[in-house]
Amino acid sequence: MVKTKDTSGEIAPVFITQDELSSLSDDAKYRHEFYVDEMEPVLEAKRASGADAITQAASLLLTRSAVALVHIDVTRRRESYGFDNDRIVYEGNDQPIGFNDHGGGSESQFKILLNGSPSELDREFVLYSPPDNLGNPTNTTFHRADFTFLCSDSTGPYSGPGHVPNPLKTSGAHMYRGGVNYKYYLFGGPEVPKMVYKKFDEAGFSFKTEPYIRDLSAPDDIMTTFTLLRHERIAAETLGYRGFHFWPGDQFAENLKLLGVEVPKFSSEDYPLVRPENMLQA
Repeated sequence: MVKTKDTSGEIAPVFITQDELSSLSDDAKYRHEFYVDEMEPVLEAKRASGADAITQAASLLLTRSAVALVHIDVTRRRESYGFDNDRIVYEGNDQPIGFNDHGGGSESQFKILLNGSPSELDREFVLYSPPDNLGNPTNTTFHRADFTFLCSDSTGPYSGPGHVPNPLKTSGAHMYRGGVNYKYYLFGGPEVPKMVYKKFDEAGFSFKTEPYIRDLSAPDDIMTTFTLLRHERIAAETLGYRGFHFWPGDQFAENLKLLGVEVPKFSSEDYPLVRPENMLQA
């Protein structure tokens, strides 16, 4: 396990899953704010485990569809707005770090959205990467783009209701997952989002400030929107309905290895393009 680097003056970030919120009060889970006195024992226990929260967060977006990664800045606290307004809460955040948006609407397939890059914190960046016929990424470059209109340059970061970009039909993703909530949290200081974006850089992804190219005459080896759409159609047919919901599977295995992450094992029933070395053995 990679240990968390906890340097003097920095707040070691903590990655919190939905399972780890199950013991908290409903107010903390559904009001988008967390009572400090409830969360502190949970955060301290996770810090003591030494888990690398930033790597865990990046790995989530690279392995699981239809999830939102939400930053909770522990330096921002206020009194609760509820009847128990004598209690202190960590403020919620309407601008998530990013999403794996696959499994939502027609605009969402095979896309990961980040609300920044290693060098820019005020723009949307989109990775559009359907798998090829061997299950490899067709694209590892994030482009600056309005998420709803992939070829248009974004005017700013996404900040919307419920931490969900417009295309993501979260209720559908929520249902086929058996009712599992889609939000995961990174508790830490204000520097946490940039730490996540840098982690994608370490994993071999690049970022371009130009939108995706929309050019019918471009050769297939240039990743234009039209080329990627062709890959998307082939991938959807290959994966089938069940496999489609399990993207990315092990598509980004080589990127995860750069982060020191062991790729989980996948069932070929769930993900038809899984590589033999990452396949569950019967």
